[in-house]
Amino acid sequence: MAAAITPPVALTTDADAVLKLYGGQFGLRSSMLQDLESGRPLEHAPIVSALVEVGQRLGVSVPRLEMVDALLDALSPS
Repeated sequence: MAAAITPPVALTTDADAVLKLYGGQFGLRSSMLQDLESGRPLEHAPIVSALVEVGQRLGVSVPRLEMVDALLDALSPS
């Protein structure tokens, strides 16, 4: 998706670098996990749903993001 944006977005961090950065930080709970555990709606729209929308507007297929978005919708308390 980054390559389809004009001007192209230069990614500076890859998945391996993120895993290395946060590796060993046991007990780290994301804000969405905290929301889920507290019974609050998940705030995934600005994180995942927005990327799905950008992909759709650019004509880029993002089936994995669409699946994650649907799963988070299903998990989120109404």
